[in-house]
Amino acid sequence: DTGAGISPEHAQQIFEPFFQGGDRSQAQSGYGLGLSISKKIVELQNGRMWFESTPAVGSTFHFTLPLAPAEAPLARPGHWIREDWHWHERPQRRMGPDNQLQERIVVCDATGELPALFANCSDGIEIIGVNTVAQAVAELEECPAHLLIVNAPTPQQGTSLTDEARQGAPDTPIVACSFQPQVQHARTAGAASYLVKPVLNHELKRALLALGCPLRRVLLVDDDADFRRLVTRMLSTYDETLEVIVATNGAEALAALRTDPPDVILLDVMLPDMLGWEVLAHKQQNEQVCGVPVIMLSAQDPAEHPCTSPVLHATLGSGFSINKLLHCALGLASLMSKPEPTPGRVPG
Repeated sequence: DTGAGISPEHAQQIFEPFFQGGDRSQAQSGYGLGLSISKKIVELQNGRMWFESTPAVGSTFHFTLPLAPAEAPLARPGHWIREDWHWHERPQRRMGPDNQLQERIVVCDATGELPALFANCSDGIEIIGVNTVAQAVAELEECPAHLLIVNAPTPQQGTSLTDEARQGAPDTPIVACSFQPQVQHARTAGAASYLVKPVLNHELKRALLALGCPLRRVLLVDDDADFRRLVTRMLSTYDETLEVIVATNGAEALAALRTDPPDVILLDVMLPDMLGWEVLAHKQQNEQVCGVPVIMLSAQDPAEHPCTSPVLHATLGSGFSINKLLHCALGLASLMSKPEPTPGRVPG
């Protein structure tokens, strides 16, 4: 293409989901998924995709796919196969993690969200999701794993769940954490609800009804004109008397809040000038509008959201020797001191 090109500092991120290069102050269309999906399709076929780009001149994207010769049809060995023979599939014994080609992690999470997040950001790692510690222990008895991750509702519950898991799986390293589900994270940040695009009519209606307050004016904040038109039509079916105010970026949204506060805000996460979370934080600091409910809207991968665990608790049934404890502590300290990496896939 003959567009703006790709700057060198964006070269390593251009294939990441939801990444959009260029000037964030300018309006951008789409969600930043096209290149990521294209590259994944090519790689699934054992191909390779790359690009060449010159800023202010344009970019050229290339890909290669393996061309395999057609296989000759197999001859039918009819003379030694009898039709009256009965064939039975021989069950294969599941091997332990030391004999497997990839690492295996069991994730115990009652919300069901954490296994999906891990699966989205890891390559070559088998992620097994379960809902309870008992299910995790049963899974580990059937086939050992390299690690058991227990996601506790609160840091305080992490200790008891870890003790329960350690009794059932004493030979498996256990890490306890406390990641909040996406809806809970949004509520903690000050939002009333969290909807994932494409938003369905009944989902929006349910979120509005859950507010439990009369609605006359709605502030819709999204830089996608097509999506704004769609949501406006949905709002008209909910209540044709609703007044819909539109903002295309964070600055316009904050200005609208100051001049004429609405009854509810529908706020996109990815805006051209700032994140929706930043708009939400500014709103929460304003005493005049901090009580206005906000419904977050996003097509963003949940793995990209600012979701963190306040604590990590590691347990090893056989205990930590001084040497192992020292190396684990140093490795963890090294990770903690580094800046947060750009979200991407963790190799196996």
